Amino acid sequence: MHGTIDKRRRRAAVKPLRARPAARRKPIDRNAPLILKITPRLDRALTKVVKKSGRPKYYHVRRALERYLNHMEALIKSVKQ
Repeated sequence: MHGTIDKRRRRAAVKPLRARPAARRKPIDRNAPLILKITPRLDRALTKVVKKSGRPKYYHVRRALERYLNHMEALIKSVKQ
């Protein structure tokens, strides 16, 4: 019984891990690709648009995201006023 108490005390004496200093952390790559999962239905619809337009998927996704963000910014701005 006393042996288990001694083991617990020894484990508590272990030094806690230190966080890495900020200087060692890798900087965030602002140009890293964005990966997202979409439903098969969205993928089929996007593929149809790609075939008709001749432009790549990333073009349409980026454009849709830009429009959505502009809309949300305007909405937030109007709510704050």
